[in-house]
Amino acid sequence: MKTVNIKALLWVAPLSGLVSGFINASLFGFYNTMGLGLKALSAPGGEAIGYPAVMLSSFLPSLIGAAFLALLGNLVQNPWRLFTILAAGVLLLSFGNPLMIEKIVFSQIIALNSLHCVVAIVLWWMAHRFAKR
Repeated sequence: MKTVNIKALLWVAPLSGLVSGFINASLFGFYNTMGLGLKALSAPGGEAIGYPAVMLSSFLPSLIGAAFLALLGNLVQNPWRLFTILAAGVLLLSFGNPLMIEKIVFSQIIALNSLHCVVAIVLWWMAHRFAKR
């Protein structure tokens, strides 16, 4: 049985947040050069998001996910399997968020969901690589 290295999570969480933030900022810039004009669900019609919002919404979920993994590591016998299942479920639920934005086109939905995938994949990979004992 593999356990969670909590000390490693203390640096893995912010590092994965920074890595996914920079990847997503790059993707966000690429999508905007393609003319997608990504929007967020902060206003009734959705308003355009910027780089700070992309970075912050990549960083915070990484911290929350790592904290949840640390909690699972202290509560259950097989935290890695449960974390993977729950993280995949949260990722799938997050795919519905762009659908709530009025007048959003399919390409914008795919672009926003790809940003969600980056956060999930980076945190999952870094946690498995560096915080598994």
